[in-house]
Amino acid sequence: MSNNINALQDRLDGLAEDIRSDAELILEQVDIDALLEDPETTIHDIVTGFIEQHEEEILRGLKLGRQYARKIVRQTG
Repeated sequence: MSNNINALQDRLDGLAEDIRSDAELILEQVDIDALLEDPETTIHDIVTGFIEQHEEEILRGLKLGRQYARKIVRQTG
């Protein structure tokens, strides 16, 4: 079972690294004036764009987690 956990963690780490590197780029591009003027809308727009940009990675992570859960249930069932 530890091989399954390690394989899952490796895949998730790869997805997380892709997302993390883009998050740092986004932070560099935040318009401070817009953030101070209307923080709620600015943050909402940033987060929405980020999620849309990384929807594929998020869905792959979900799929990996579900596959792992099914495998564990079969092994312990």
